[in-house]
Amino acid sequence: MAYSDYSVDFAGGTSQEHVLLGDVLDIEGNTDAFTWVFWAKPDQNTTPTYFIVKMGATPAFQGYGLAFDSSGRLNLYLINDWATNDALQVQSTLAAAIVGQWAFYAVTSDGSGTAAGVTLYRNGYALPTTTVFDGLTGTTVTSESLAFGMRVSDTDHEFDGHLDDILYYTAELTPSEVLALAVDGIPVDPTGLGTWTNNNGFWRMGDGDTFPTLTDSGNGTSHDGTMTNMVAGDIEADAPALLTLGGYVLDPLSLSQSHFLAPLVGGSSWTLGGGGAAVVQKYKMRAQDRDAGLPGYVTWVATGTPDFLGTGYGGGTPTPVGPMIPGSAIVEDEWEE
Repeated sequence: MAYSDYSVDFAGGTSQEHVLLGDVLDIEGNTDAFTWVFWAKPDQNTTPTYFIVKMGATPAFQGYGLAFDSSGRLNLYLINDWATNDALQVQSTLAAAIVGQWAFYAVTSDGSGTAAGVTLYRNGYALPTTTVFDGLTGTTVTSESLAFGMRVSDTDHEFDGHLDDILYYTAELTPSEVLALAVDGIPVDPTGLGTWTNNNGFWRMGDGDTFPTLTDSGNGTSHDGTMTNMVAGDIEADAPALLTLGGYVLDPLSLSQSHFLAPLVGGSSWTLGGGGAAVVQKYKMRAQDRDAGLPGYVTWVATGTPDFLGTGYGGGTPTPVGPMIPGSAIVEDEWEE
């Protein structure tokens, strides 16, 4: 049985659907190391949305927030006064929000209050980032309520999609510790991991919850959330799951890694027809045989430019890069790095 079976669906738009937790879990951006971990399946990635946010109102926007911007990029904001650029903003270089696809995200900070101390993760691996602002000097503590799904101070930027298994740690998790929170592309029970000592919040987002309360099952003071402007049906039986192809399990984590998702070595690209025709290439993705101890891989032929974030994946047939040539998917034995 999967560890997670449910998630919470947020309508986005102007619904003002959110989970309210109150004035808890302040972060002092210049001193506090922290990690936020969550699973998300966005329904759109062209409108800015906040999914974890404790931030005051315009124009200062004092506080912190995790958001997707209008290009689907993952952002961390640590702000004293936005109007004077007393703020830190780090964003992923490429889109990290893939519509209709579950992904595992983490944001860590070493407590230095600098962009160099921030790491953004998707599916367990660090994303390339761009520094937008790196001038934080003042406090980021605010009396505004912490919320999931919307910035409540200005009642805007509602998240549109599903959220699952949100965790908060009062430490900067290492890359291996982040990766350990997902196995085979699905959530694991974090309570048995060594990092549980530093956990101070764990919301299962539906599993074991009774509307309208989302219970904090973390290793610290309980900070339960209240589903606001929502209904019981917003807790849905929709959670991250393994992708399958016949008897094989495709590893969604490999969609983020260029060394997993890359053209096969040895002149594997060619053109269809004459000049100006589409270029096609042969790709591979790791796959685990349910009946074998060692992973193999799936190869396929596709047109289009490689997308190392897997934004071309549409579910079902394994086509993380461009449209797959029908019938070209072949399962191979013995995965090779």
